[in-house]
Amino acid sequence: MKAFWVSIILVLIAFASAKALDPVRAAVKYTGGEAVAVEVQLYDFGTSTNVYPGAGNQSMGNLTANGSGIISFAVGKGDGVWAAITPASVTQNYMLIVYVGGSVAAYLRLDQLQLEQGIYGSSIDPETIDLADGQILIGNASDEAQARTVTGDGSLANDGALTVTGLQGRAVADIAPTAGQSLAWNNAQSRWEPIDVDGTALLNQENTWTETQTFQDASGLERFGVISKNSHIILTNDNNSAQQLRFYEPSLSGSNYVSFESPALTTSSTEYILPDEMGNVGEVLSIIAEVGNVATLDWVPFLPPLDLVPGGVSGMSATYVQKITNQTVSSTTLQDDDELILKWGSNSGIYLIEGTLFIADNPIGGVKLNFTTIGTGKPKYARYFEHGEQVKEINTDIIYSSVGSTGAVIFQIVVDSPADVIGMKLRFAQATYGQSVTIGEGSFMSFTRID
Repeated sequence: MKAFWVSIILVLIAFASAKALDPVRAAVKYTGGEAVAVEVQLYDFGTSTNVYPGAGNQSMGNLTANGSGIISFAVGKGDGVWAAITPASVTQNYMLIVYVGGSVAAYLRLDQLQLEQGIYGSSIDPETIDLADGQILIGNASDEAQARTVTGDGSLANDGALTVTGLQGRAVADIAPTAGQSLAWNNAQSRWEPIDVDGTALLNQENTWTETQTFQDASGLERFGVISKNSHIILTNDNNSAQQLRFYEPSLSGSNYVSFESPALTTSSTEYILPDEMGNVGEVLSIIAEVGNVATLDWVPFLPPLDLVPGGVSGMSATYVQKITNQTVSSTTLQDDDELILKWGSNSGIYLIEGTLFIADNPIGGVKLNFTTIGTGKPKYARYFEHGEQVKEINTDIIYSSVGSTGAVIFQIVVDSPADVIGMKLRFAQATYGQSVTIGEGSFMSFTRID
């Protein structure tokens, strides 16, 4: 049992011996005013030994007292010799002798300095205990807290209120903002101030956003849009001479473009309303209705001048469509003819539609035709006439069991068209399942407004 307790004591002694002595902070009174040399020596009066630094004195440097005449300093900080002193060896006989200007100024018991440090800490300089208004404690390069006044773009009151007085060293106007405003730089006043974003926000020295916007590039040309990875569309006005909408080629390094250019309109603006559907091959955009300066566009088959059409009359306007290729259907389901489509727009009136269809190879079971009006409305009156046949209604299926030896269907249609019926088209199919039906090249349709 005795050996056990001896072992415990040895372990405790070894543990205590392994500890390093922490630095301590000391202070002495000095009223000389100027910087003075301060030295220390840790002396064990029990054994009459210079414990630290081992011989002579340890210099603390030339120090200056604070306003209260106190010199405060740390002993042993970052010093391996001091750290080698074991806390267990410290007794009441360990005295820190302080020399100021070469003379002994104080004898300080090390154990009492350690106790005081444990209560109050050692990293805060006594001069910072009484802080002036607006000061805060900030750690310095030696990991010690020092009093500093808040400077730069802010000030701190002694009640803790922080006031921002600027941004990046520039003044901020003391103006209360309203809802939706943003802080922006006013170059004329040399300050930041709240402004309205909508319509007046300053972008840079060259370009400002207003309700009537003007942008300029580096060469002075007025533009809106940039040639970048995400934008290849530019609205441009080159020196106020040509206003264009440009579509640049996809290549980021390319500079070629396709553009639409506005003419010089001296009386009024012009508006074109595009169709809401894609056109067919061979069709072109054409004005089908015009009210004042607003024109409605739609897809219509290309109409060659009549002097280029067999039997046409030179100088007459073309209201005529002709098939330039054969078109075949192998189904009893009606299909639109790709080329025999007439459109007169929303110009109400009575129209005469005439034409000839060339049916190839007189199909088995005959052919089914349907002259269908285009538009959301319904004709007030519409009749279909064909040589050798009775009068029939349009928008209904017409069956020909045989088209005769000529293989041609000659027809005339009279339609009283309201404004919401804008044209007519041919649809065709097999009358019964059997041989394919072909509307041949050279078939044509034309219209004339007769009232």
